[in-house]
Amino acid sequence: MMCYYNYLMDILIIDDDCEITEMMSDFLSMFDHTVDIMNTAPESIVEKTYDIAFLDCHIDNKDYMTEENNFLAKINSKYKFFFTGSSDRLVSHTVVQQVDGVVQKPVDFNTIKQLIDIIQSTAQITSSDIKQLKKNGVILFMPY
Repeated sequence: MMCYYNYLMDILIIDDDCEITEMMSDFLSMFDHTVDIMNTAPESIVEKTYDIAFLDCHIDNKDYMTEENNFLAKINSKYKFFFTGSSDRLVSHTVVQQVDGVVQKPVDFNTIKQLIDIIQSTAQITSSDIKQLKKNGVILFMPY
C-alpha cells in the first residue's frame, strides 16, 4: 500500500473568465487550499510564491505565449500550467519549455484535483496517471 502525504497548497489562477476562476477557486478551497485569483495579466512581478499557478494563454485578447511579454517571469510558482483551448498550437511554441504542462479547456475541476493530488504525492507519477490526465485534457511537460 502506498502512502500519500498531502499538504495544503498556495494556488494562483490567472484567467479573464471571472466565472471560471471563481468556480475553480471555490472548488479548490473545499480541499483547504489557499487560492488567489487574478482576472488580468500581472503588470509587475507577483511577490507571493505559489505551489501551482494556472495561467490562461489569452487574456484581454492578448497572446501571453510569446516570450517577449515576459508574462511567465512575473509569476513565482513551483509549477506552472497553461489553460488553452488549443493545445496543438501551444505545443508548437518555445514558451512551453517554461511551463510544466497544459490544461485543455473546458476545464474539468476533478482533473485539476487529480493533477494536484499527483503533485502533492510523494510517489512518482505513473504512466497510467499520465494516460488518465491526457485523456482528460492535461498534457504534462514535467520530467517524471
